[in-house]
Amino acid sequence: MLLACGGIKYHETSGASPSIEILFPDGLTSYAVGESVSFVAAVDDKEDPPEKLKLTWSSNLDGTFGTEKADNEGVATAESSALSAGQHVVTLTASDSDGNRNTEFVALTIGAGTADSDVDTDSDSDSDVDTDSDSDADSDTDTDSDADTDTDADTDTDTDVPVGPLGCGLPITYTRIMHGEGAVDFRDVAWSPDGTYALIIGYPASLYRYDDALQTLSHVGDGAGEYWEEVNFSQDGTYALIGGGDDPATPVPVLHRYTEANGLEVVPNVIGTGDGKFLNTYRVQSLQAHPTTGEWVILGDNAAPWPSQIGCLNTLDADFTGGYHTWNYWGCVNIDQGADSIAWGSNLGGDIALGVSHYTELLYFDPALVAGQFDLQSHPNTGNLRKVVFDPTNSAVAWVLNWSSSNVYTWEGTLRTDPQNSYSMSGYTIWNFDVSSDGEWKMFVGRNANVWLSDSDWRPVDGNKFYNQPIPSWDQPPWGGTNNDYLWDIAFKPGACEGITVGDATSNEGTIALFTL
Repeated sequence: MLLACGGIKYHETSGASPSIEILFPDGLTSYAVGESVSFVAAVDDKEDPPEKLKLTWSSNLDGTFGTEKADNEGVATAESSALSAGQHVVTLTASDSDGNRNTEFVALTIGAGTADSDVDTDSDSDSDVDTDSDSDADSDTDTDSDADTDTDADTDTDTDVPVGPLGCGLPITYTRIMHGEGAVDFRDVAWSPDGTYALIIGYPASLYRYDDALQTLSHVGDGAGEYWEEVNFSQDGTYALIGGGDDPATPVPVLHRYTEANGLEVVPNVIGTGDGKFLNTYRVQSLQAHPTTGEWVILGDNAAPWPSQIGCLNTLDADFTGGYHTWNYWGCVNIDQGADSIAWGSNLGGDIALGVSHYTELLYFDPALVAGQFDLQSHPNTGNLRKVVFDPTNSAVAWVLNWSSSNVYTWEGTLRTDPQNSYSMSGYTIWNFDVSSDGEWKMFVGRNANVWLSDSDWRPVDGNKFYNQPIPSWDQPPWGGTNNDYLWDIAFKPGACEGITVGDATSNEGTIALFTL
């Protein structure tokens, strides 16, 4: 059944990218497995008539399910009765003839039985969140993985808690996973796009696989003598890349690939000099797959003593058949300290990669340009940048973390450090953060189990909407946290009000904590 929308007025947009508004569903309805779900959106564009736009409807769980064009009034429709059970984030992508692209999304739930507005998901964890005006919430968590934890939390407050399309809201509950892998410092974590498992890097170079359904951790493999920095998945989830260097002082870059079929494999022919090879004096520091082409952008640095460090950007083709890959060398620049983080977004209608150095620089990469693809945007008053994350609902807006001052800045073509576009968690060392897939919540982690939560956007004047939520009983046995213990990384599970944090080994176990909003 396709829904018709009569009397809708569409207005030409002033920007380069197409405009999108998903009109139905509204994200508040659940559907049974096999039930037909209808989608309706309004699209418009400055350059092209609506019926000429290329449209793609896709689910984070099931992939593409609709490519029908809009009619001449800008009404775009799609229908599917084949969506699998689970929490879906459905994305509509519109592209015009100039290559400008925009996306909009809606979250919905496909249940195993009769359609209902309540969501109950069982994977050794039951969580019901009531996000009405007085923010009452009950959360029961039962985890069987060498440890059982039952938590009942009732919170009454007069403060309205923000709720996005996924329905995530306070309180936040945690479950520690007792994994039996020993005193491993877990440093980086990434979820597979379908949310079935996460990959975790242990210091200095070991890879672990966390199974979400079983809530168990397994050791995948190691890199002898290496130091790994980051793990991230390809857009289709078929493989993940792990990058780093073979030595902390004079590194040679290393890349590893993980697939479910073959486990951990070395990517060959990485090192070399000149175009077509990654410079042999630089380690792979951060890596992110392009949102549509699958091509990777890689940020590297040579870990030389300050101030002689150099940052480089390279791109890597997505085709790994037979070990084949190609580097396209985009140049290097002097930076004050090592580069740390890179992410894909958009600016002026085109795709860009935005990176940060460990000290003051913001790195800007536009692959569509003939010249000047790699630009250094220095901001000497910001200091110690650590992480950049784009808004999942608006790829032209990003947030940049300053770990030394615990400030978070907004980027919209330029870095905004004014009070209306930044927030300070003064007095805390915040080391990493992530944003939920509906864009509603940010979660920050750092030293001594500091965990902060915010709504999606504190601008322009509502900067008081951060909630400090330390992990309960963090300093109690068997993990025995201290003032120097870090939570190193945090990753929201795609399309869900939950995720995972990883951190230092305390007592006899490296830290893995599941959280639910």
